[in-house]
Amino acid sequence: MPTSITRHVRSLIASTTAESFDSFWKDFGRLVRSEWHRLQVRHMPPSILGYPGHGSWRDAWDELLANAYMEAILQPAPELLAALQGQPPGTSLDALVRLNVRHQFQARRAQSDPIGTAVYRRLCSVLRCMVNAGSLAAAPLRNGQHFRRDTILSFPGVPGAILASTDLDAMLPRLSDWIGLRILLACTRRSTRLPARLTAFVQALGQVGCQRFRLMDLVELVQQAARDTARELMRSRVGTPVGAFEGQELAQGLSRPDDGLSGYSNTGDFEERCRRVRRRIELPGREDARRNRLQVFEACLPALRQGFWPSVREVVDWLGQAGAAIARGSVGDHLRILKGFWEEEEDR
Repeated sequence: MPTSITRHVRSLIASTTAESFDSFWKDFGRLVRSEWHRLQVRHMPPSILGYPGHGSWRDAWDELLANAYMEAILQPAPELLAALQGQPPGTSLDALVRLNVRHQFQARRAQSDPIGTAVYRRLCSVLRCMVNAGSLAAAPLRNGQHFRRDTILSFPGVPGAILASTDLDAMLPRLSDWIGLRILLACTRRSTRLPARLTAFVQALGQVGCQRFRLMDLVELVQQAARDTARELMRSRVGTPVGAFEGQELAQGLSRPDDGLSGYSNTGDFEERCRRVRRRIELPGREDARRNRLQVFEACLPALRQGFWPSVREVVDWLGQAGAAIARGSVGDHLRILKGFWEEEEDR
């Protein structure tokens, strides 16, 4: 027998008797609430799903339910009914409506909290790989393979007590790569370096005394750190030196080279990249070409520290003031090669 949700969808398109709206609304509300629970956001503010004007979920619930009805039933109603064609009588649309609600919630969360969503996906992906490789053990799991909110992750060996969230929070700043990782996670762009650095970060937890921890305790701490870092980065004044040293306050040492977050780095990473580029410049070749390219690179460094590449004219002017004897026509070629070196080293 068709459910009240299926009968209601039919009544929107086909010339059938309208189903009791109260019965439908009660069943639809239960379906939405179960997906809301599944998303595990009840302890978070409504702004996480795009309802910033409400102080509690009780206040936001009617608007959330109305939006779910609009986006999961009214707008896709023709597609929902088309899915019934050729199906046996009594086929239910509840599963498709549930999937629409789930996708709507996921899209709203990704739009309202892109950094938190990206951190969750990336960290859970790394943790799954570590579990599959035997570096971590995980239990309990949903359907024997999926993480749950209460999943406990433990390092091999004699299991110790589960680390409390407050103790885990105090432990994170002691990790050597914590500040650099926060900056990298605050950038929502993809990074080829991130999986390896996240893996090393989790392994470092085991080396400083963490034997067991709850999945969401770690996820939420890292998510909040990434959000806070992004806010600090965006508040930073353009033109201040990039200087996120270990133990230094981020808000005092970061610069904002442009309106995006992709240009942020920390001082240690920047200097190491400069050393790698210099080593590539000094590889065997013509002595005069190596000397000239190195001088062009040194001329670019003040601008690179601010997050951008200088123009050919700016480099030529700087070289003229420094008295460097470099042909003006070759500066553009040197810059093009140096940009290639820099981008390749940045992706390492």
